[in-house]
Amino acid sequence: MLGAQDSKLCTILNFGIYLEEFLRWNPGAKYLFTEDLDDGAPERLKTNHRNNMDRRVFKNDEFMSMALESDEHQGLGTHSFRKGR
Repeated sequence: MLGAQDSKLCTILNFGIYLEEFLRWNPGAKYLFTEDLDDGAPERLKTNHRNNMDRRVFKNDEFMSMALESDEHQGLGTHSFRKGR
């Protein structure tokens, strides 16, 4: 694994590794992030991800305390709550 000390490059490298492994293990996959072949798979995947984010992140007390920080350089913008909706 290459250590680039660059968050953008690390993200791209990790995504490349994910793609390589996913496609190696699922060569006939119709959609990228799920093994399901039916047309409802992407919507179910999105719904499951949104529900997990709500349950494990947005309803987490530590996350909410960070989100409500009054300092203008901390906290979250309204866009952060709309992702996945």
